[in-house]
Amino acid sequence: MTQLSRIRWTFVAVLIFATRFSGTAQNLRVDVLLQQVITTVRDSEGKLVMNLLPEHFIVEMNGVRQPIAHFKQDKDVLISVGLVIDSSQSMEAALSAARGAASTFIGGMRVKDESFLMTFDGRATMRQNFTSEPARLFEALRGVKIGFGTYLIDAVNEAAGQMRHAKNPKRALIVISDGGDNFANDWAIEAFKKRVAGMETLLYAVQLQDSREAARLAREARLAGANDRTAQDRDPNDPNPADTRLPGGNTAMVRPALAQRLMQVMADESGARYFYIDSNTSPNELSRQMSSIFDEIFTELRGQYTIGFYPPPNTKAPSQVRLKTTDESFRVRTMTTRMNRSSDVTDAAYEYSLRLGQDHERLGQVDKAIYAYEYASKLKPSDPRAFLALAKLQAQEKELRKASEALNQPQKLNALNGPERYLFAAVLFELGDSAGAERQCAEAIALMPDNPQPYLLAYSVYLKRNKRQEALNILDRYLQRFPDDPNRELAIERARKLRAALSPDR
Repeated sequence: MTQLSRIRWTFVAVLIFATRFSGTAQNLRVDVLLQQVITTVRDSEGKLVMNLLPEHFIVEMNGVRQPIAHFKQDKDVLISVGLVIDSSQSMEAALSAARGAASTFIGGMRVKDESFLMTFDGRATMRQNFTSEPARLFEALRGVKIGFGTYLIDAVNEAAGQMRHAKNPKRALIVISDGGDNFANDWAIEAFKKRVAGMETLLYAVQLQDSREAARLAREARLAGANDRTAQDRDPNDPNPADTRLPGGNTAMVRPALAQRLMQVMADESGARYFYIDSNTSPNELSRQMSSIFDEIFTELRGQYTIGFYPPPNTKAPSQVRLKTTDESFRVRTMTTRMNRSSDVTDAAYEYSLRLGQDHERLGQVDKAIYAYEYASKLKPSDPRAFLALAKLQAQEKELRKASEALNQPQKLNALNGPERYLFAAVLFELGDSAGAERQCAEAIALMPDNPQPYLLAYSVYLKRNKRQEALNILDRYLQRFPDDPNRELAIERARKLRAALSPDR
């Protein structure tokens, strides 16, 4: 190896320096996880399948297969859970069991999991906002009292709104009720069904229904002809149906089958699961069944897969997303976020793409990281972070022309710091653009005058441009400023030879 090649920082060293000392992307909370599918896979016997790989899944949008850009088996994922418990009079006998099972669930949460508690009767009441402290939730559970009326749909809507404040990526509501909403008729349930997918939250529905009381209500409904009295049903096109609601009549309060349908709708449409318990049983058996269900929910939340993909930036909303496995015997349930092109959601998608790229980098998945950063740069060209992250990886992979193009955008935004100018200089130098490299070296030295690397790179650039006096001058500046740098002896030797070459006596 020649002295010149030794004194020059290798291209790899340039990249290590630029990556190490450039500012890392800030940790950002993402409220909307765009184009993400949470899926539960069970085999033909109903058992969770928890050992699948990306190649076992097929994601389609509008019938077109999409490459999987992110894949995670959620056994270690943090979760945000809302407990939504019916405290109406019809739940009085079952409330104690619901409290006990919820307490067991809370006790099994991990340190950074979070949960809130909401109860509802004639209105929804937030008993405890999001917390990671089980003691607060236990205390809130003890304070639950029986009330009157059941506004289940309203409570679920309000709880889903609370999920906008969740900190963790996995979000679920566990709704415990008999389903007897006072105002939930056929039209109301259809309207609610359309809203569930937009909640972007898994809704686990646990229905406790007294079979004897359900049979009695069903008989009375048939005798009264309630199923034929559709005049009280709400018009689905009514812009303000809440003002025309009338209790009783043809609603889930007096139609057990409709109550069951309401609970099933929220589970099925959200990609979660529906559970049924006949509350006409002993308290011990009721508690056992409730605890078993909570265990199943917890196991499922930890046994799901999160699969991310990037549709083209010009994909129009709404779009149909379908996920399946290569094994046709498996049963798949999914919850997919909606396509939305508002600026807020685009910002969220951009931040999510950045985070995804960083995750792939940490795992050494360079191709996937580059794909994520490229997608982010298209979503938000005015933000330099994606371009800078992309350029570093492209340079690392020797895709120098692409790295140069990526660095041009933040340069236009005047958003390059010292290490990034240094990286740009190295890329341009390798591409043979010595004039551009010279300009970037000068900027890098001005921005970080106390670091030796830009001086040494500038020396190589000046030599390449046959500017020997400038090369000598930059070495002299280097020798004055960095007496302890390990490259000093080589620099002294190069400076001596340059002086000899520039001597008028020669």
